[in-house]
Amino acid sequence: MMKKSLLKPWKSTLALAALCGVLALPNTASACPDDGFSAQDTEQMRHHGGKGKMRRMARHLELDEVQISEIRAIHLAARDENTELRDTMKTFREEMKTLLAAETFDEEAFAALQEKYQESFQQKGLLKAKTKHAVIQVFTDEQKEKWLAGRQDKS
Repeated sequence: MMKKSLLKPWKSTLALAALCGVLALPNTASACPDDGFSAQDTEQMRHHGGKGKMRRMARHLELDEVQISEIRAIHLAARDENTELRDTMKTFREEMKTLLAAETFDEEAFAALQEKYQESFQQKGLLKAKTKHAVIQVFTDEQKEKWLAGRQDKS
């Protein structure tokens, strides 16, 4: 008889723990946004240079093979245009590193550096916007709506 009385509290504790676990599952499942994209995914994309971004976009928007090849061609053309700017931005980052490595921060030198590269910043922004616009023009109307809805969720 002694055995039964010792097992009873353990059974109820075990049942309570199992119930808590089952009740917590829906909360953890709903913690992830609708399609699995989250801030952590965005950070990982930046860290890995956006690897797999095209594949995720193609899957999410249900792009066909023709659309995927057109988008890849747009990105390759933009990459070719971007080679000069890439070198310019590299020298900007090097100059910025030397500015930041100084013992005291020189605001005037920073402003001069920003002004020196302002045209490059504008060109890079323009190229990025033109590329994004060209990619969006490949989408169908339904895909554009889905893409815009995804953009609104992030902001």
